[in-house]
Amino acid sequence: MAPACLSWGGKKVLDSFIKNEAGSVAAPLVICSFAIIVALAAGADNTLWKSQQSKLQDAADSASISGAIMLGSGGRNVEKSSKAQARTFAEDVIERTLNGF
Repeated sequence: MAPACLSWGGKKVLDSFIKNEAGSVAAPLVICSFAIIVALAAGADNTLWKSQQSKLQDAADSASISGAIMLGSGGRNVEKSSKAQARTFAEDVIERTLNGF
C-alpha cells in the first residue's frame, strides 16, 4: 500500500523526479569550482611569498655588498659604521616589505 502522501498521484511525480537527470551537472560543477578556487588561492599565496622572499634576499645582498665596500675602503670605525648602515638599510627594507611597498 502506498503512503498517504502518494495516494493523490504523487508516485508519478516522485518517479519522474528520481528519473530526471537535468540537475546532475550541479554537484560535480560545485566540486570542480571549489578545487579551482583553492588552486588559484594557493598560487596567489605562493607568488606573494616568493615576492617577499626575493625582496628580503635583495636587501641582504645589498647590505653585504655595502659592508664589503666600506670594509675595503678602510678608515676608522669602519666596522661600527658599516654595521649601523647595514642594520638601518635592512630595517628599512623589511618595514617596506611588510607594509607592501
